[in-house]
Amino acid sequence: MKKLSAYALRRSVAQVFYGSVMSLPLALQAQAETAAITDSIFGGETQASVGVGVAGGPRYMGSKDYRSVPVPVLSLSRGIFFVDTYRGLGLQWQSPSGFYISQSFFYDAGRDDRNSDFRPGANRLSGMGEVDSTATSILYLSQQLTPWLSVNGEAEFALDGGERGTRYRAGLEATVLNQSRDIIVLGLDVRAADHRYNQAYFGVTGQQSQQSRFTAFTPGGGLNQYALNANWTHKFDENWSTYVLVTASELGGKVEDSPLIERKGALSAVTSISYTF
Repeated sequence: MKKLSAYALRRSVAQVFYGSVMSLPLALQAQAETAAITDSIFGGETQASVGVGVAGGPRYMGSKDYRSVPVPVLSLSRGIFFVDTYRGLGLQWQSPSGFYISQSFFYDAGRDDRNSDFRPGANRLSGMGEVDSTATSILYLSQQLTPWLSVNGEAEFALDGGERGTRYRAGLEATVLNQSRDIIVLGLDVRAADHRYNQAYFGVTGQQSQQSRFTAFTPGGGLNQYALNANWTHKFDENWSTYVLVTASELGGKVEDSPLIERKGALSAVTSISYTF
């Protein structure tokens, strides 16, 4: 005999003993269940943060020269919806078992072939031409393995179908400190890309070789970078907090012989202060 669900069982008993007398309470219960589902989708309240920060790192992937730029901090989330300056605009969902998924849309600034205050690039790349900016689609997955360890993965696709291609990342994150005012998380990443992405950012075509100082190079798709990162969130009170992210990365794999690379190892950092209300 098929086992009835709790809701179906209550409804069957009500129909037997009370007939139509139970129709109103059942309707109210159905409304409550619908409201609970709606609340989980749209959320009960909006969480918002605003602030300002600064980011520093190589002028482009492989450059030995560094630059720093101011970065705004804006984050809004309600239920499954979010928009912020780090992840873009998207949807997110987390299960009770610790599985998390998000789909968002972002913007890749590409790369210039001269020094720029607004996008990656350097005068050293003169003659290489630009890597066009493009809108991207980011799929992010994470699974909590223990209370302090999780595994995650990410894929970012260019929406214009052009030269930029697709990049991938897989990693582990360990929460080494989790207190009321301080959270410290360490991460290890392995990064890869398809042939179009590696060619756009590390390759040199025959035409580019003729126009620049670099010899032709075709890396193909595959691994291109390894990274260690640490981030620290400190809460001053219920509204004010500061965030610091430091990343040490090493270019390698398919791209390590690229003539565009001056220095394989690099450090980058982001720090910000924000107000949550």
